[in-house]
Amino acid sequence: MTSEFKQQQPLRPDNATSRERIFGRIQAARARQASGSQTGLTPQTHGVASAAEAPSIASLRQRMGDSARGPQPVAPASLTDAFVQKALALSCTVDRVGQASQIVPAIAAYLGSSGLPAHVVAWPVLSQAGWLDSLAAHGVSLRLGAPTGDDLVGLSSVACAVAETGTLVLRSAPDTPASTHLLPETHIAVLSCDDMVLTLEDAFERLKASGQPLPRALNLVSGPSRTGDIEQTIVLGAHGPYRVHLVLVGAA
Repeated sequence: MTSEFKQQQPLRPDNATSRERIFGRIQAARARQASGSQTGLTPQTHGVASAAEAPSIASLRQRMGDSARGPQPVAPASLTDAFVQKALALSCTVDRVGQASQIVPAIAAYLGSSGLPAHVVAWPVLSQAGWLDSLAAHGVSLRLGAPTGDDLVGLSSVACAVAETGTLVLRSAPDTPASTHLLPETHIAVLSCDDMVLTLEDAFERLKASGQPLPRALNLVSGPSRTGDIEQTIVLGAHGPYRVHLVLVGAA
């Protein structure tokens, strides 16, 4: 190898500035640790950003808040009907019921007609739903919590549902474990017409407007798990449930 390839090229001015900025932040963080203070993640709160950087950070935040959306789809006459059409195209099955008292009978009927065990593991947060208590009366046993490898049916609600793509939006939290809609072979989701939004952008707007902090994980489920890796043949259930059943409450 000739020496011309070994010689290090001088840093360009923009690279040098970035390099100095990175080292400056590292040194500032080490200084805070040495003084016994906690290391934070917000530059404005913990003084990581320099005076020169502050205007650019403020400008970036303004751009993020004021950014216009890209092209949007035309809103259908019924978000619910549009969602159902997309969900069916994604190989979901859908039961539409008029009121909450019909949720459990619909779940029990689905389990029986599909040859599935009359046992579900459900999100703990669903214990607040009045309809969950009637599962036993319909011959379905219930366990609240995260599923194990022995649980074949997971039951959840949703944060919202995207009509444009037939997608379920699910927040992860201790009382809404993500494994409920990932581990069991069958996922049953209960949602209402009020959960419908048109686009994914609308879904994020609803999550922000809820006043709750965004979860560490946000799962977007569009039908059963599938793959076409082998010979371009679609196989359901490769990386998650191969059945997604929706119980949709409401007439809209």
